[in-house]
Amino acid sequence: MSYYDELSRHYERSLAEKTKKLHQILPAIGYSADKVKIRPSPFQEFRLRGKFKVYTSGKVMGTDPVKGEVPYTQALWIFPSFICQAVRRTVSLIILHRREWPVDGFEIKGAHQNKEVFLILAVKKSRRGKSYDAFAQLLLKEVPCLAGVAIPSQKRVYGAEYISHFVLGERLLSHYQAFFQVNPHLLSCFLSQIKREVRTLNFQEAYDLYCGVGLFSLLCLPPEKRIIGIDLNSYAINSARLNALNLSRATAYFFSQRAEEFLASCSPRPDSLWIINPPRQGCESKVIKQLLELTPSWILFVSCSLVTLKKNVFSLVKNGYEIMSLGAYDQFPFSPFLETVTLMRRGEAKSAA
Repeated sequence: MSYYDELSRHYERSLAEKTKKLHQILPAIGYSADKVKIRPSPFQEFRLRGKFKVYTSGKVMGTDPVKGEVPYTQALWIFPSFICQAVRRTVSLIILHRREWPVDGFEIKGAHQNKEVFLILAVKKSRRGKSYDAFAQLLLKEVPCLAGVAIPSQKRVYGAEYISHFVLGERLLSHYQAFFQVNPHLLSCFLSQIKREVRTLNFQEAYDLYCGVGLFSLLCLPPEKRIIGIDLNSYAINSARLNALNLSRATAYFFSQRAEEFLASCSPRPDSLWIINPPRQGCESKVIKQLLELTPSWILFVSCSLVTLKKNVFSLVKNGYEIMSLGAYDQFPFSPFLETVTLMRRGEAKSAA
């Protein structure tokens, strides 16, 4: 049996386990398991981001989602070919120039539907007095598809700071320090679901909590809708503002602020839509309590954790919200994490939907 045959079987087992866990959660939140089927991911070339460690010239390691830390060439099957080419060339240059410019590892980020990559080099702070300018310029010249290089310990960036993605036919920018979805196969799929469903709702304004670069609100909501996005990551907010400008969304506003601080001071319209895409650990109970006090008509809850789905959506359902639809996408093959998109409405808002 080949390694890829083994991977296929391992993926089938992993997907079956996630399906079992999801179906155990759904009755608790008042939704039928018969209505939900997980959209699978290809089990190869499913990531746009990865990290590598450089121990010695002969020992450069990557992460295989099944085996853990492995020689870096054995971890490349999880990336599209343009990222593999960039990784191989980066490693060869790091090894070749390691005495002059020591590098302890790197992170690579690829663009969605665009052959572009960004490198973040791990260089010890003890070497902060040594200039890596020439090495960064060499990488920009020699590494295929490379748009930018950052060395955080030296607070230096070379080339572009933003990665250019193409999603649903639109160009989106994400700062290299901002989060962007990593699975190139399923992103358009679940965004299209959100876009179809929110267009059936009668709302005038939308609030996008943990908005990131504005991916969901800017691409999925009708252009005439007013958007207010909140995220603590200032780099993500700067990206969202650029994206709103580039997409001519004059009524989209993005602010760097904690969710609980924003919720404590905002006065939304009663017929508002709230998009909630919290970090993996989910929303704090205080945030859910504040959200319930604002009584939004519709909530679109996006989560990459089944634990968060059960905890946060259960709290909303228990307090009067009804699930209109729930989609599941295996954004993270071979891991326990599953992307879910849950659209809910407040009980008295049924007639307005």
